[in-house]
Amino acid sequence: MFSMMIADLKQGLEPDPGPLRQRLQAAMVKKLAMMRLQREFHHNDSKINPNSEHMLWAAILLEDDEAVDTLITILITEAHDQYEAQRGAMDARRIPPELPEVVTASIQRLLTIGPGEKLNQLLKHKIKKTSIFKELPQIFR
Repeated sequence: MFSMMIADLKQGLEPDPGPLRQRLQAAMVKKLAMMRLQREFHHNDSKINPNSEHMLWAAILLEDDEAVDTLITILITEAHDQYEAQRGAMDARRIPPELPEVVTASIQRLLTIGPGEKLNQLLKHKIKKTSIFKELPQIFR
């Protein structure tokens, strides 16, 4: 669903905000509907169940704090669901991922997706303007 955004980023370009906003809005509806289903019914098709990390990146690029906050909640929920699905009897001591580690990993992947310092600076600027940075200023440390 966000292949055009990723292709633009990989070329060092900022995606066009108009189509990106439309895709993010459609993806939010799909993702929120998918989150209501039991995990067994989740689809792996990104057109039905959009990638939450890509959605977060789109929200950051659009500087949409409301979507960023919602997507952080979705990302941490998915990380905990994945943890529970993979946890076995031998993993009783393993702790579930926490918000800072999940969000920081996603942000680091975003910052390494495209070439060039100009794009990297733009992305950092947009990240610093979002609610993520206010809550997790250690992202750039």
